[in-house]
Amino acid sequence: MNKIKIGKAIFVSGCNNYFFNPEFDIINKDMYTDRISEFKDYCDDVICFYSKDDPYITLDALKSFADKVNAKHIVYKNAGHFNEKAGFKTFTDILKYI
Repeated sequence: MNKIKIGKAIFVSGCNNYFFNPEFDIINKDMYTDRISEFKDYCDDVICFYSKDDPYITLDALKSFADKVNAKHIVYKNAGHFNEKAGFKTFTDILKYI
């Protein structure tokens, strides 16, 4: 992990887990770190957007990630994985937090 201090980080459906699903894990393996709890030392303002009905990441994994990075939780009820399949061609709500 780089030790560069940043002002703000925003995650959408952020996680740091292996799901033992070859399709997901091959994409996510390079982003996994066993030092995620250190993230809060390098960023003062962290926001995590996630949905209660994400079809790919469990709600527990989404909440756990947000807690580990000391984030403000922004929770949606029916946003899926915030992709086009869930009806998200644009995500203008995020602009309020930039």
